[in-house]
Amino acid sequence: MAWNVSPKRSSAYKNFYMSIGNVERYKFTSQSIFDLLSDYCDLLIVGKDKTDKNNFYDVFLILLTIRGGLKQKRSSIEKILNDFFKDTVTVFHLELKNLRRAIKSFADEDLSWKGCVANDFNDSIKRLIYAKGLMGKQMNILDPFVQSNARQFKLIEQTVEAYNSKVFVNRLFPFKYVLDENGLEKKFGNWRDDVVAFLNDWIINGWHYKKKHLCLFGDSDSGKTTFCNALLGNYDHQNFLIGINESKFAFDRWNPFLFTHCIVDQFDFSELDINTWKIALEGAPFKINRKHKTSCYGAIQVPIILICNKRKKAFDDPAIYNSFKFVECSLRENEKIDNIKNYLYADEDFKDHKLNRNNYHKSKKANTFLQIQVQALKF
Repeated sequence: MAWNVSPKRSSAYKNFYMSIGNVERYKFTSQSIFDLLSDYCDLLIVGKDKTDKNNFYDVFLILLTIRGGLKQKRSSIEKILNDFFKDTVTVFHLELKNLRRAIKSFADEDLSWKGCVANDFNDSIKRLIYAKGLMGKQMNILDPFVQSNARQFKLIEQTVEAYNSKVFVNRLFPFKYVLDENGLEKKFGNWRDDVVAFLNDWIINGWHYKKKHLCLFGDSDSGKTTFCNALLGNYDHQNFLIGINESKFAFDRWNPFLFTHCIVDQFDFSELDINTWKIALEGAPFKINRKHKTSCYGAIQVPIILICNKRKKAFDDPAIYNSFKFVECSLRENEKIDNIKNYLYADEDFKDHKLNRNNYHKSKKANTFLQIQVQALKF
């Protein structure tokens, strides 16, 4: 490991600003370096140096303040880094005259940081940090960050929309039944099989203008919600929640790049505009009113599951009724299951995705729904 040598190398400091170069490409991340140093620091920022165009090595920038305002020699920090990298990297201690100015020098949107706030970074980075923190949600004009950067309102809005448009969603995989000792599918033998068949149809075949959605109704303790969460709980961030208490902005958050399904528990039609709801169920484009933004047109072409104890009056409308398959759910003693993994597994070899297929991110073992807390799924 090569270090730069300066006359002040033996002096002690509480703030360090350094560049680490010649790091093997993709071997280390900002987060791994952050985790290494975090316990020693009150302020810590780690990010890649975006000004370096080397295609073979990574360069990281590190800014830190020693915990408790104490001072350390450069050699102490260098030893920690030396034990970590174990390779020939170059470390340069950069001139640090102004801490705030150094914070604003970071230009990596994938920073790992603590000990400061988003507003401390330069304008473009703090907008990206805010957009990432929303995790696909729409910007709220009342957010403290937006309020404190009112002059950048339009730029913040554009950054959020641009970031959300490139967010990848995890693909959904169809479910397969476990085989019993005779080689036969081990099905539930009740309404749960209808839910599995419904989801498999959507995942495998995608949207069609005649395809129906699903309404589960029946006993409150029959396990409707629990079963749906067992199947899709790991994709909760991809579940589109209709704003049932705000009729005008019920579909405000809809984004086809972010959502793969819609599960609504104890659904209530009374606050929604029925005519808009009819069009939405068809998967046809309709006008979406958005808070503090210009209205737009969108189409919801993902599976919708409504969960309720009783059939709603709105289902008396033929257009609503014909858009759903109704499955009555009950819980009998012989229908209880202890572990969903005894019945289902995800077909991760499935490749021909038609549900939002242009938006999927091929992630490692994307559908790990069976690894959730199965001990809690006794219903």
